[in-house]
Amino acid sequence: MKHNENISPDMRRAIGDRLYKARREKHLTQMKVALDTGICMVSISKYETGMRVPTLGHLILLAEYYGVSAGWLIGEVG
Repeated sequence: MKHNENISPDMRRAIGDRLYKARREKHLTQMKVALDTGICMVSISKYETGMRVPTLGHLILLAEYYGVSAGWLIGEVG
């Protein structure tokens, strides 16, 4: 998708790592997240592996679902 073109591979990986960490800390499977959020499991997998970057809507939804800030998911510190 075009929204990925301006995102560096390192940034995609960093977002994916944070999404993976947030999910694992809640002891959730990708399937459970997909069922609860309505985001397809393939997308969740691609987000976590850095193959795709979540849309803003998905980023906010996942942040709320995991109980973290969207800023943390994209690598904000402080």
